Amino acid sequence: MLFKKRKSNAPANGEDNGAVKLELAVTGMTCGGCATHVEKALGSVPGVLEARVPSWKKNKAFVTAQAGVVPDVLERAVQDAGYQAQVIETGGTEK
Repeated sequence: MLFKKRKSNAPANGEDNGAVKLELAVTGMTCGGCATHVEKALGSVPGVLEARVPSWKKNKAFVTAQAGVVPDVLERAVQDAGYQAQVIETGGTEK
């Protein structure tokens, strides 16, 4: 992985407590710094346990969040950071 993994807010006991996984299509990233910026924006959303952008070139972000996190809030956080995002899959895995 090219980027340092964002520290997870997941429970220390390893339980996911109903966590959901979401995949977002992100446009506007042009470098590794952009990926870090998107990770921080997503990580600042209440209820997000982990946010990762494995490669800015693939234009995807992966989020693990507590159940009840609204996808629109994730999209807005990325937009507020200066990029465009759309949740494209829930329960997704990295590809």
